[in-house]
Amino acid sequence: MTKSEIGLYSDSRFPGRCIVTLRDHFDHLSDVPAIELMTFMEEIQFSVDAIKNATSCSRVNVAILGNAESHVHAHLIPRFPNEESLPNKAPWEDPRPKKSLSHSDEDLLVEKIRAGLEPALTSSQVRTTRLIGRRKPHVPKPLNTDLPLFDLLSDSEILR
Repeated sequence: MTKSEIGLYSDSRFPGRCIVTLRDHFDHLSDVPAIELMTFMEEIQFSVDAIKNATSCSRVNVAILGNAESHVHAHLIPRFPNEESLPNKAPWEDPRPKKSLSHSDEDLLVEKIRAGLEPALTSSQVRTTRLIGRRKPHVPKPLNTDLPLFDLLSDSEILR
């Protein structure tokens, strides 16, 4: 990928769990220049799609925390509700014993995820679609600068 790297986190409870790390060092997400952040988030989207295709999970949780490691990175955690005892809880609350995947399972997942990433990273059509988004274009109303910032950025305006 252009701005990040992906690595498999060997966790048998969540096969396909990965970490996407920004190549350039930034301590905080707010330090990342906007265009680099946009590309990082796009690469996270590509990675989520590749993980979903490789594992047939129902969803992939994305967590950007920064509490333990001061380098911008995202945890991508595939979720399998039918196999988890606490599917509605955070993955770190999972009571199952944590153990690594077998080497053959690791190799298979790496190959499947890599194969899922290649078309997205080589096709300009896919990249353009991702950058534009999947929703119809939004024509913003003129901003009323007399409003406080939190009113300007309300969910109803952003998600319209």
